[in-house]
Amino acid sequence: MLCAAAEGLGTCWIGAFDEGKVKEILDIPKGIRVVELLPLGYPRDPSPVKKIRFPLQKIVKYEQW
Repeated sequence: MLCAAAEGLGTCWIGAFDEGKVKEILDIPKGIRVVELLPLGYPRDPSPVKKIRFPLQKIVKYEQW
């Protein structure tokens, strides 16, 4: 995902899907497990998305509550 982003590509990790249906559509043999899907492509709007993040002091606790 990091390499794709460095090349201007977008990705999205997908871990919840019907494995049987994916194997059927992609003709994947029975002995092979599909554990994730990773669509890859160029984003429609390539401008970076500003992420709102909490400061570390709000989400990290150092041995006390």
